[in-house]
Amino acid sequence: MSVNKAELVPHEIQKAFPHEILLQIQSFLPQIAKHLIPNSLRWEYKAKDKHSAAWGGIFKDEVWLSAITEMGFNPVLVGCDLDRYIHSRVNQRNEPSYLALVLGQDKDGGTKRDLTEVQTIFFQSCQKYIPLGPGEYFFPKTGLTLNVKDAIHENHFTYMSEPRKLLSRGLGYYSSYLYWNDNEFMVRKIGRDNVIGVRKGLRKSVSSVIGLEWEYLPNKTPRQHYFAKNGATVNLQEIWGDSGLIGWTLRE
Repeated sequence: MSVNKAELVPHEIQKAFPHEILLQIQSFLPQIAKHLIPNSLRWEYKAKDKHSAAWGGIFKDEVWLSAITEMGFNPVLVGCDLDRYIHSRVNQRNEPSYLALVLGQDKDGGTKRDLTEVQTIFFQSCQKYIPLGPGEYFFPKTGLTLNVKDAIHENHFTYMSEPRKLLSRGLGYYSSYLYWNDNEFMVRKIGRDNVIGVRKGLRKSVSSVIGLEWEYLPNKTPRQHYFAKNGATVNLQEIWGDSGLIGWTLRE
């Protein structure tokens, strides 16, 4: 079943089919499409349905997701807008959001892989999109702007239009991430201590370059990824600690 089919209003689906039939139908759907069928009489979205809604807003099938998984990657959506994006998806709204799609793997960067053979599959699997700039695409059905540079090139250090948009500054810097292969289907948080910025005295600057550290799944090992503003001339000195890169300072 393709996830780009017209979505019925929940109560209309419930009236059309008995609940037991709906559950049987849902069991035959691929993960990316399960959110199209309610799993309770009150249409209460569970973590699995939210996971499906998030990925189903980007991909109309699982062809690329399966291919990239077989290559040893676990794709992950990153950005503080994840909750808002998913909320708008399950409520069938169109609200602006900004995320990055990263090829998660069980190491920081690792050996660069040739992704040429799956690049075409990636765009064929995507929902309808509009190119915005280098590596960034707008999905009009959902209002999502998605940076896919790492997903199609595996650069590890990702250049994007606004890396700061990946962070919320309300109660201190934080972000979120959602893996494709996750048995708990959870949106997980990246706290302030796991946001790496340019150190300026006692302050942390994230205006031109940021690093985010999160837990790789399924091995639950720390992983770091870095994002920099397009065209930025970043003259930085890396600061390394026992756990990996812990920040940058301006070169003198």
